[in-house]
Amino acid sequence: MVAISLLLWCSILGGALLLLDACATSFHAGTRPPVERLAALKPGVSTRADVTATLGVPQGQGNAALTAPRLEVQDVLVYQYVETDGQQVHGHNLLVFVDKLSGLYQGYMWFRSGQVLGVNQ
Repeated sequence: MVAISLLLWCSILGGALLLLDACATSFHAGTRPPVERLAALKPGVSTRADVTATLGVPQGQGNAALTAPRLEVQDVLVYQYVETDGQQVHGHNLLVFVDKLSGLYQGYMWFRSGQVLGVNQ
């Protein structure tokens, strides 16, 4: 009786794992950055509030010092989206720069990448 119950439990668990594996081949995280809305933002004119009203709430934020010789720290708003279909993974990243002192929009950097998933050897 115990052996039959254990065998039945293992069969159910094995079937559930196969079903879960079949369902888990696609995945996405974050929100696709709305890059088509960037034209509405004007460097040196639009504010941080304008940026979030236009693009939405960022997934993260940080700081960057980009201009030499005087390194002025900029706030960086990060918009990210990652998706995979189980065979390829694609990342979309939008970094929006806002002057830390004035709170004015300075510009953006937008990039995306893709990679075919495979077995590493």
